[in-house]
Amino acid sequence: KIMEEFGGDVKVCESHIEVLSDYVVIQIEFSEKQFICNECKRYLNPRSYNYKIQLRGEKTKVEQIAKELSNRFFPVNCKLLPEGIDLYFKLNRLEFKKLLKYLRAISSSIKISRKLVTYDKISSKKVYKVTVAVRL
Repeated sequence: KIMEEFGGDVKVCESHIEVLSDYVVIQIEFSEKQFICNECKRYLNPRSYNYKIQLRGEKTKVEQIAKELSNRFFPVNCKLLPEGIDLYFKLNRLEFKKLLKYLRAISSSIKISRKLVTYDKISSKKVYKVTVAVRL
């Protein structure tokens, strides 16, 4: 479109466009605006989560497990507490099943509790925040 309007050669750089036509160089500066959809914003928001994993027990073991979970499942937020670590995840049901399978392999003391948050009118389902307490 620029070539049609100005004629000549067009050179695109990172922050500007140079149009070379008949002994004249026209420089057009631009800035790129980021756009994030609403669904992605929800995943990037540290306060938006649907699964909370509470790791309690020996400090070195808790840190090792937290690092492994962070590499596998990408937590939205992490809180370091004196009694352990809380990891917050935004997962779908299949990913949660994989996470739970991994947690059951490393610990036999797991307690799962659900808290009703809201009712989704579109899908006609109840929305829960799930807390999984793991003793190591």
